[in-house]
Amino acid sequence: MNSIEYIIIADTNDFTSDYVAIELNKRNKKYLRINRDKFSEYKIEWNIVKNKLKIEIDKDIYYIDNNLKGVYYRAPVYLHYNYNSTYEEQLYKTQWMAFIKNLICFENAIWLNNPVDTYKAENKMLQLKYASQLGMLIPKTYVINASTNKIKDDEKYAIK
Repeated sequence: MNSIEYIIIADTNDFTSDYVAIELNKRNKKYLRINRDKFSEYKIEWNIVKNKLKIEIDKDIYYIDNNLKGVYYRAPVYLHYNYNSTYEEQLYKTQWMAFIKNLICFENAIWLNNPVDTYKAENKMLQLKYASQLGMLIPKTYVINASTNKIKDDEKYAIK
């Protein structure tokens, strides 16, 4: 049985992940590299009640469960949609992101570049909140939509 202790999530052209895989090989660790550009070629079954994941890649079968120790995540957090995307491309992007988001069910694993933390790090409002809590000076900040009358023509604003 191929019971996995470490996962590398990357792209087939990610050389940094190649180095991580080489090091895991040297240490005789049980790992699986999941490449997002090959995701549609994998057969995946997840028993969420038992929190057991089965991944078949080229007729090799790998099992991931609560014994997962670590995840090395080297993939984008957001896969942007393009209006010209085919249904297949849109399905791939939504399925890939759903798969990644659900890997957090393995709560005992240590993540490098955890997407949850990346979401939080990229959130401007959360950054301002933490900066304010730490005593840093932050500008008066509003989140508004276009229908508000808070914006005045005679003042300067930074708009994002």
